[in-house]
Parts: sequence; structure tokens; C-alpha cells
Amino acid sequence: MQVRSSKIANIEASALTRSSGRWYLTARLNCPPPAKLPIVVIVIAVALVAAPLFAWSQGTASSFQLTPGIVVDLDKNQAYVMRPEGGVLALDLSHGAEVWSSVAAAKPLTLAGDILVSQAEPEGRGNELKIVSLSTSEEGRQIFEKTIPLPPAVKTSVTRSVTQSFNAEAHVAAGEAAVSWQYKEGIAQGMRAGHEVLPGEAGPTESELPPGALREEREHGGESTAPKVMDGAFRLNLQSGAVTPQRPDRAALAAPLTGRAVRLAAGAALA
Repeated sequence: MQVRSSKIANIEASALTRSSGRWYLTARLNCPPPAKLPIVVIVIAVALVAAPLFAWSQGTASSFQLTPGIVVDLDKNQAYVMRPEGGVLALDLSHGAEVWSSVAAAKPLTLAGDILVSQAEPEGRGNELKIVSLSTSEEGRQIFEKTIPLPPAVKTSVTRSVTQSFNAEAHVAAGEAAVSWQYKEGIAQGMRAGHEVLPGEAGPTESELPPGALREEREHGGESTAPKVMDGAFRLNLQSGAVTPQRPDRAALAAPLTGRAVRLAAGAALA
């Protein structure tokens, strides 16, 4: 059944079925012109249509993380998402209408019953990870917040840049939120100037290369442009706010991708 919504968009979603231990959800948008459709609805629609939902390690049978910043609540048929202008937004998946919003948090992490565990933008020092819990049954009322200091070099903003990114993942067990975080910092640079080698031509010798080309890797051990990666983990008691340090679960966070450029002579092939 299709239900019209004047607030956001028209969404037609199928019923959820469970087969062989996997959840499947499909959705179809009957939407207004793209220029009038908010970004957050486009993200929800594309994610729901494009990816079957299965084996979610960061969720339960009634909730899961669809993608970083989007948590789906099957019991309430709602999705909690990051707002482009900041804050957290609850959307009704039946027709896309806004249910409630909150500026107390910035990024949903996981759901524990009616408690939405979220990350907030840091205040003051940028290395503090601020965890905020919201009540999904009370229109996003803030329940509690806890600030956890991280190493001084870490920047915990939910907004990524070309050179910096911070990512936090969480799941709930036995009344505690197990949080893993990872911070990456690199150097933004363009492609080095090089010598054009046409098919059939011999490549230039090292003495013919422009200053700095290829020599930088040798002088700095190939690590001058490698991103700096830091990670950690802790358990947060959702009642008392007590924090217990843990070993980071690196499998829950994406491994950094590194690489380097090499120059091949004409006719050469990669080993």
C-alpha cells in the first residue's frame, strides 16, 4: 500500500520476511523531482533498494545498522539517520514522514530497546568522544551523555575531510555499549609531475626525472605519505555511565588502504 506524505516523499515498502536466518527488505520510491527531494531520503531509499540486509553483526533481530549513520528499528518501523544540517532524525519507513528530531546527538550508532546510542559532535577539546543516548519512545528525549577522552592527536568529528576521518561502531550486550573507534590522518597531495612515456619509447633514467620524483620514497622509507591510524575500544554502562577500556575490535572497523606509485620501464609488467 502506498501512503502519501507531504513532508518528505512517498515510499512504498514491502513487508519484512525472514528466511534461512536472513532479513530481506525492499523498498520503492514514488518521489517528487530530485531537486525537491531531501538528501537524507535519497540515502535511505538507495540503501534499502540496493543492499539485502543479512547477518548484521552490529544489530539484533529487531534493529541493525544499515550503513554508518543509519540505524533501522524494525519494531517501530523507523530509521534513525544523520541530518545533513546536523542532528539526528527519525523517519517513518511506511511513508517517509519525520517522526522526531534531536540536536543533542549527531550520528546514530546502535539501538538497545528504546535507547538510541549516538555520537555527538565534540565540545571544547576535539579529542573527546561524546556518547549520547536518546529515547526513541519519547520523541528523542536525551537520557544521558558521557564524554570519553581519547589520545590528544585524535579528532572525533563526525564530519570527514580529505585528510582526517573518525569512525565509531557500537553494539549493545548485557546493558552495555561496546564501542570501537578508529582515527585516520593523512596528507592531501596531488599527482607528482612526471615524464610522459609513449608506447615504444624507453623510460627516463633517474637523472632525467624532475627533482623530487621517486627520490622521496627512497629518502623517507616509503612512509612519508602513509596515513596515521589510531584505534581503541571501551564498554559503556548505559545505566551508570561507567567506562571500561577494552582491546579494539579491528575486524569491526575498515582496515586502512595504503599503496604507492611505481614507474615501469616501457614494456615492463607488474610482478
